[in-house]
Amino acid sequence: MNDTTHGWRGFLSATVFLLIVFSWVNADSQEKIRVSYSSTDTLNSLWTIAGDAGFYKKHGLDADVVHIGSSTTTISAIVAQDVQVGNAAGSGIANAAVRGADVVSAGCVVNVLAYELVVLESIKSAEDLKGKSIGISRFGSGSDVAARELLKGLSLKPMEDVKILQVGGASERAAGFSRE
Repeated sequence: MNDTTHGWRGFLSATVFLLIVFSWVNADSQEKIRVSYSSTDTLNSLWTIAGDAGFYKKHGLDADVVHIGSSTTTISAIVAQDVQVGNAAGSGIANAAVRGADVVSAGCVVNVLAYELVVLESIKSAEDLKGKSIGISRFGSGSDVAARELLKGLSLKPMEDVKILQVGGASERAAGFSRE
């Protein structure tokens, strides 16, 4: 299966998930909730599309949809009850639960680490990554787990051979990308 098929399958699964999650709400009253999404990629656009298409209102929710750029920050907002529903990587949910947070994962719409390593033209092999840095959103986030697993798969030691830096979401990581 190609990446496009995985993307659309995930998008459709997530949309169905949203409809199921919110179907129990009585449409007569508008319950105020805050919903967060952590990325502006196509798969995560379902959160804003649901608002634009009126799905929240149709199911009795007055939803304030907000962007929070990482799973770890999203989990903190949920635990603080600033956000009632949010998408987060499984690693963020597991880390919070292990530390005693009362969080629940209601569904998983992506079951792979769908990340790509983008490098400068000078990087031709895994060996060329030694002494360099990889940007992630936050420690403990999906991008952190993906970076560490990638490095291990390349027989490189995270933080020893290749530094891992917290730089923020995808747009912050792109802005931090610089020449050697």
